[in-house]
This record gives sequence, C-alpha cells and structure tokens, in this order.
Amino acid sequence: MGEGPAVALRDRLSAASEARSEPRASEVHRAGGRGGTGVACALGGFLLVAIALAPSLAGRTAFVPADYWLGSVPFAFAQPPAWHGFRSNTLLGDPAFLYAPELRVLHDAIGAGELPLWNRWMRAGESLLGNGQSGPLAPTTWPILLLPWPLGFAWSAVLRFGLLWLGAYLFARALALPRAASVAVAIGFCGAPLFAVHFEQLPRATAHVALPWLLWLVERMAARSGGGLRATARSALPLAAPAAFAGLAGYPPAAWTVLFGAGLYAAVRLPWRPVDRALASRACAGLAILIGVALAAPALVPFAAALRDSGTLGDRAEGGQWTLPLATLRLLWDPYAFGSPLARAAHPWNGPENFEEAQQYVGIVPWVLLAAGAPALRRLAGADRLRAAGLAALVAVSASLAFGLWPLQPLLTRVPPFSVNANPRLLFLAQTAVAALAALAATRRFRDVAPRSGGAFPIAAPIAIAAGLALVAVGAETNGAIRPWIAAGGAIAAVAALASAATAAQRRLAAALVPALWLADVGPAWAILHPQVPRDWADVARAVAALPDPLRAAGDPPRVAFERTTPPNVPALFGVEDVRAYSFPSPLRYDRYALEVMGAEAPMNLVPDDLAKPSVIAGLERTCAPWLMTTRRYEGTPLADRVAPVWDRRDRIFLDRLVRASPCAGWLPAEGATRVRDLDAAVGALRASLAAPGEEIVLEDGDVDARAAPIALVPAVMRWIRGDAIEVDVPDAARARDGWLVLRVSHDPGWRAAAASGAPLRVVPAQVRFLAVETPAGTGRVVLRYTPPGWRAAWTAAALALALLALTTAATRGPS
Repeated sequence: MGEGPAVALRDRLSAASEARSEPRASEVHRAGGRGGTGVACALGGFLLVAIALAPSLAGRTAFVPADYWLGSVPFAFAQPPAWHGFRSNTLLGDPAFLYAPELRVLHDAIGAGELPLWNRWMRAGESLLGNGQSGPLAPTTWPILLLPWPLGFAWSAVLRFGLLWLGAYLFARALALPRAASVAVAIGFCGAPLFAVHFEQLPRATAHVALPWLLWLVERMAARSGGGLRATARSALPLAAPAAFAGLAGYPPAAWTVLFGAGLYAAVRLPWRPVDRALASRACAGLAILIGVALAAPALVPFAAALRDSGTLGDRAEGGQWTLPLATLRLLWDPYAFGSPLARAAHPWNGPENFEEAQQYVGIVPWVLLAAGAPALRRLAGADRLRAAGLAALVAVSASLAFGLWPLQPLLTRVPPFSVNANPRLLFLAQTAVAALAALAATRRFRDVAPRSGGAFPIAAPIAIAAGLALVAVGAETNGAIRPWIAAGGAIAAVAALASAATAAQRRLAAALVPALWLADVGPAWAILHPQVPRDWADVARAVAALPDPLRAAGDPPRVAFERTTPPNVPALFGVEDVRAYSFPSPLRYDRYALEVMGAEAPMNLVPDDLAKPSVIAGLERTCAPWLMTTRRYEGTPLADRVAPVWDRRDRIFLDRLVRASPCAGWLPAEGATRVRDLDAAVGALRASLAAPGEEIVLEDGDVDARAAPIALVPAVMRWIRGDAIEVDVPDAARARDGWLVLRVSHDPGWRAAAASGAPLRVVPAQVRFLAVETPAGTGRVVLRYTPPGWRAAWTAAALALALLALTTAATRGPS
C-alpha cells in the first residue's frame, strides 16, 4: 500500500519522459525542409525506376522475361537472330513460366469482361486464387491486367519500387533522420537482395512493399504513446491497411515474413512504461494487424484451402530446418563471389545455394556507416534506444533462423509456421533493418560532432565522389576483386567528409554523398539481373503463328500433353490447354496421379524417358488430351498403335495423336463405375486398370470398394460458358437412366453442380484427379460453377473487418 503511489508516479514520469523523446509529426515535417525538396526525396524512387524502365514504359521494350519463352516450343520455331546473343538471367524462370502465363489468362479474361475464379488452361484446371502465383487482388498487379500486353509489367514495377521507397523514406523520417539519411534508408530497402534480386517475383516482391509502411506506422504509434487508450487505438488502426496489402499480394509466405517482422518490431519498439499502457499499445497493434489479415481473407482463404488439399505441407514438414551455410556470408563482401547467374557468364554461378536464395549483399556503405556510428549506439536513450533494439531484434531473429544459429533456430523451428517456412527468406528483415540501423547510428554519431576547421573535407569529398563514379563504371559481375574495395574506400571518405564538414554547404554535400555512394554500390549490381527485352519477343502472336497446323485448325482450344521442350504453364500464353502445371501449392491429387498412377519422374513435367512408358501414355489418354508434342519417335515401338504421327518439325519435334484418348466429357450408367472409399484406394484401382484395353472409371463414392469392368463412355457435349462455369448436355440416349457425367476437369471442393431445374447434383472425385457429377434419370443439362472453398466466408470476414475498422475509427475520434 505504501509503495503504490510512488510506483504510479514513477511510471507516469517515465511515460512522460519517453513521450517527450518521441519526435512529433510536425517537427519531423519541418525537419524535411522547405519547398519541394522533401517531396522529391520521398518520390525519388518512382523517378529512379521510371528512368531505368523508360524504354518499357514507352512500349519500345518489355519488362517481362520473354527471352525464356523464345527458348521453348513453339516460340523457338520463330526465334529472332538477336535472341542467341541475349544475356538471359537464369533466375527469371518463375516470372517467365509461373506469373506471366497466369496473368495472361486474367488479362484476357478481363478484356472479355469477366474476372474468373478458375484457370482452365493449366493442369486441366486450377483455382486462380489458390495457387499463390498471380495476386490479381493486389493494386500493384492491376496495370498488368488492365493495360495492353505487356506494357503493364513495367508500370507494375514502377509501383512496387516507388511504394517501397516511399514507405522506407517515411519510416526513416519517423526515426527523426534528416532527408539525406532517409534517402539512404530508402535505397537500402530497395537494394535489399530479397527485394532487388526477386524484383520480378511478383507476389513476393509485392508483399515486401508493405514492410516499411508497417514500421512507419509503428513509429507513429510510439510518437502518440502519451495519450490514453482511445488515442492508442486510433494510432494503431492504420496498420490494417499495409497488413491487408501484404495479404492481397498473392504469396502468403512472403506476407508472413512482413507481418512477423512488423509484429516483432512493434513488440520491442513501443514504449514499455507504464505496464498497462505498454500492454494496451501492443494489443492494439496486434489487433490492427489481424484486422488487416481479415481484410485480405478473399486472397488468403482460397490459398489456405488449396494448401490444405495439397501435399505441400507434408513435403515441407521439415522445411524449417533448411538453413543457409555460413559460406554464403562471403556474399556480404562480393555479390558475385560464387559466380553470376547470367547466361554466358565468364564465371557461372557455383554457390552452395541458388543465387537468389543465398544472396546477402546489402552494399559495403551501410557496414562502414554502422562501424562509424557504433559508439553512438552505446549512448542511445529513450526512443532511440528502443528503435535500435527493435531493428537489432529483426537482424538477430531472422539471421538466427536463416543460418541455423543457436538458440533461436532450434527453438522456433519446432512450431509452425517456422517449422514449415523457408526461413532464409526472413533475411529480408535483416537486410532492411541493417540499412535503417546504420543510418540511425551514423546520424546520431555525427549530429553533435563539432566540425574541425581546416579538416579533411577538401580531400575526403572528392575521393568519395570519385569512388561513386568508379562504382558505376566498374561492373559488379566481373570485378569482385576490386569493386568492394572501391565501395569501402568511398564510404570511409564519405564518413570523413561528414565528420569534417565545417559549413552548411559542406554538410549538405557530405550528407548527399552517402545515399549517392550507396546507390552506386548496389544499383549496378542488381540492375543487370533485370534485362528488358524487345517488345515483339513478348508478343504471343509469335507462338500462335508457329503452332503446328493441326493445332491451329482444331477449333476449340486444344488440350495437349507437352514434353518438357515446352515448359509447364507456357501454353496458356498462346491459348492451348496443358495437362501439366508448375505452381505452388501443387494439388495432392495431381501429384499422386503423375507419380503413382502414371509412374512419371516428376509431376510438373514430362521427360522423354517418361513418354516411353505404357503407363504414362495410358495416363495421358485418360486426361482426354488428343495431342502429344514430343521429341520421341513411336514408329516401330510397342506404343505405335496408340500414338499416331501427324506433324513434325525438321524431324526433331513431333506432334502425335493419342488414338485412345478419352472424351473430355462422357456419361456412364451408375452400375458401370468402380466405387472406392478414398484417394488411396482410387490410386491403387486406377493404377491397376491402366493395362486394360478399355478405361475403368474409378469414383470415390462409397463405404466399401465395388469394382466394375471397363466401359466405353458415351461422349457428351461440354461448353465453357465463362472462365469458371461449364454447361454439359447429358446424351439423349442416357437421360432415362441414373448415371454419372465424367468430366476431365480437375477436381476441387469448390465445384458445385446443378440440373437445369436448379436441383443440386453431387460432385465426387473421378479418376483420382478429375470429377464426376451424379445425374439421376431425367437429367438433361448440368451446369457447374466454381467458387473457391470458403469464398463466402472470406468475404464475410473481410466485410466484418471493414465494419469493425470503421466503427473503431468512429469510436476513437475526438479527445482522448
């Protein structure tokens, strides 16, 4: 009882002291300078990337790795001569083969006036929002979907880079850093390898844009920590917006990185006294982030449903144990120490991991700044101490998880999501935190240093300028022995100039040298990884014109089984259905069909050796693909009666007809189907039936297994009435009997079927990876529509979150 008032008074005084140490928004704004200088610094990222991508923004080139397509069939049939000398980046396979085809499907659908939820072109169909590749709900993706192809890729890149720069600049200003130091932080964020190297990895790079905005809003919360609960809640609510943006990006693992980083920084950075206010501020921040996650539910729930129905979690049960070898720390000094990923490199990449996962280079400049400012870190107090602690926590936790360091990595990787996450990708948090911490330390170190008259400035400044020019002129890819030394020497000279600047003009020049050197350090190193290609290389009409005549004359979009000479997903670019796909997560049914039923080497591709197996040919026949494009010849082989040659390209690429291909839609009587209890039984039954001359239809519908003999399906007419809706006519001769419509469309729990009368019909898995609809006697027409599982619940959650956000905003207005 006696200590209570004293403790309360101490807590109030401590809170007041912390509040006084926080910079007010008006003070930070005044520190930003007069006129348009502050605005120019904040928006400099937009200008910088616009200059770099000017040819693509103007439509003369394309910022999409179409050079990859030109190495694949049928693009390769019309290769321009310049392609053979083009220095492709071997890291850009995912942007070429995953994101661009998905986005092309959406682009064309939107141009036709619809936004489908199903992608019919890959893997005989898949959920557009469930694959974690396209991110159509992210605002930075909209230019790709709305502008003429492929112009939107460059404009989307401008938005990603410019918004990350702007958020980082605002975060640095909230740290009470001057303009030049804030620009340096923005360069550090944009030059972080897990953003800059992954810049064309659209969903991942898009999610990373949210990090500095979340950190900035945490700083704003801390600056308003002196108010009551209402003021705390009001300052926390804006966190929901960037949290939602991260969720809408389309790649939830990257969103997790960003939200985890923001949560960790908030937990350390927000004021700690008094205890009740500290707990309230952290709770408000956490709830605001959760509201943002709920706002992104329409993107997150379909992905979660697809992940649940995939084998990915099982495959990655030990994924959290993947760590980077300490040898990759060599890349902190030279980003090309293990070689280059560019084609025809003098020293090809031979590192312990792939280039983009292993890359650590944040520049030499921030380390020099951090070393120069280290003495100031020991003297930090109040808000600055918490800022430094929050940034250090981001570095320590992410580095521990990435490199397998004791004690955090062994502890955290026992629990999800760390147990299944690719934890080295958390290094984005460390890479950006180092930039902010270096700028904070150097700024505080030199803020109160008295300039020395007649100091080193006249010598140091020219040396720093010369070093910057040399960094631009000396290529990072082939000059790793000298370039880091140039950067280190220039950074040391810039620090000396900061310490010795005696006049206001000298101080401005010295301050400007730091971001200029930083940009010269990292900019050229990463710019070469993102080439722009001639615009006509991205013209899909090139592939359409090169298609074999039988495919172009097929009428409806043909379904083709492609050997790996045509990468998965690419056929969607030129309007051909592909029985394969490469995406994340991969449906369990698709994987088991490829690996266990057909006996293929890999689920996402078909290699020549696979196509010599009778089980693989039988499995392809059951996908209803009437065409096979391959490098194999079948004349004189046991498969010659099933694979008929139709067309060839210089006796090297062959288009064959699969003579026994099943109909894409067919009816059979109810008693003609084999019924099994579950997926395991279906895999075994279908595998055992492949050698039979006819096709046995295996349905997962029954408490006990009931086998039926192979039966010929009665072909039915199937029409796509929109991208996510199908109409099927039951054959006239079959309408008087109970039966099943078997459709070679990928099974997904989101499919719903109804008769023409509106009566719902049952949908069950068929042939492991496809679906069947039960048709009672009298059914004439069936309509199937697709919505992702949990779609309505996701929109309900988003609507409730939006309502809660609006109500809380209204309730927290006015004085605290």
